[in-house]
Amino acid sequence: MRHNFIRCGLTGLFIEIFFTGMGALFAHDYSMTGHSSIIMFPIYGSAAFIEPIWRRLCNKPIVLRGLIYTICIYAVEYTSGLLLRTLGICPWDYTGDPTNINGLIRLDFAPFWFVAGLIFERIIILNDLKSKPLSSHKTNCKDNASYSPVCEHSVPNTNRTCLYDTHQKDRKCYTAQPHRQCRSNH
Repeated sequence: MRHNFIRCGLTGLFIEIFFTGMGALFAHDYSMTGHSSIIMFPIYGSAAFIEPIWRRLCNKPIVLRGLIYTICIYAVEYTSGLLLRTLGICPWDYTGDPTNINGLIRLDFAPFWFVAGLIFERIIILNDLKSKPLSSHKTNCKDNASYSPVCEHSVPNTNRTCLYDTHQKDRKCYTAQPHRQCRSNH
């Protein structure tokens, strides 16, 4: 979880700096200066907590997962903004925007949060696959250079199994069936 927190925090800061830099460009500021606040690191880092949500939703359509992540991001943004505003250190204020709610969130950012949620999901999934030995995933796969292996991974505390294409970094989930084994993409 700690590594996911750090990865999500750094990714969030990078995305915000890139996003604000592109906003400057669209406002004809060709210096494209992006900005953020160190206070944002733990807020973006909290995206690491999507892991248990993803484990429950891994077999659901990407649109549903993205919508749920968007709602979660809005909840964290609103709650953390309210706390930071109370402390007098909130680095954002959307009061002038017509789609704002209490100056803390902007509804027109929903598509960006949708994509950000899926980016955080991908970071967490890839980190999970890299950081744990295959045995901890209850995976039974053989790698062969002639094809891209698809590995089964039992999702803890559920009856779901996810298939991971280790070369394409692709995932498909289904309700577990004990007789299934690894297969190739061919």
